[in-house]
Amino acid sequence: MGYLDNSVVTVDAILTKKGRELLARGDGSFNPTQFALADDEIDYTLYNPSHPDGSAYYGEAIEAMPLLEAFPDENQIMKYKLTTLPRGTARLPILASVASISLKQGQSQAVTPETLNYLGGGNTTETNGYVFTIADASSISIHWSRN
Repeated sequence: MGYLDNSVVTVDAILTKKGRELLARGDGSFNPTQFALADDEIDYTLYNPSHPDGSAYYGEAIEAMPLLEAFPDENQIMKYKLTTLPRGTARLPILASVASISLKQGQSQAVTPETLNYLGGGNTTETNGYVFTIADASSISIHWSRN
């Protein structure tokens, strides 16, 4: 899906599997309520504040880069999602490391992460909660054993 102004693609969207199913129904049940933005194809190291032609040309190399066509491989896209932070935020919030957790079948354990640099202060828990997505299975290990 894209929005065209006859010269460039300004929005190139990929729907989730569920979104495609709802859109295909054609009964009005497709009503997007959430979306995410990313700029995976941008190399910000090309921003050049010492460009000899002045500040109007600092981002010239970035603006000249070709944009990638959207594609639905979740392992290849949306690695660098854009986010909105409160005005005046000086540091990017990050999650504190969660220690290794080992569970036996049937066991459970609550995980309470802390966000560092959140809202300009110390460690704070996000009041809206957290959602964990494990996009890279190589970052976890699962061992099955029968006792």
